Amino acid sequence: MRDRILEKNYIIDNKLIQKHFMNVTDIRNQVKQYVDQLSPEKLVVAADFLSYLAERESQEATEELLKIPGFKESFEKGKEDVLEDRLISVDKLKRKY
Repeated sequence: MRDRILEKNYIIDNKLIQKHFMNVTDIRNQVKQYVDQLSPEKLVVAADFLSYLAERESQEATEELLKIPGFKESFEKGKEDVLEDRLISVDKLKRKY
């Protein structure tokens, strides 16, 4: 899988002064280096902040799904199907189609 390339713009006094391109792997590695340099107290703060960001992203994804017409009803029906064991295995689907 190819990494996405993220463009980071640096803006000072409303003027674009530099563009920097990094792939996601490079960004993750850079974050790990920063984390390794943190004191235990600052590490707790960083962990809390990252937890907040992850939760926020999850909420945004949920909100996006709920905007799809009929999604909520379809999801509820799917949960009922699971509870009632009305499922078809992937192998069975592959053989059928």
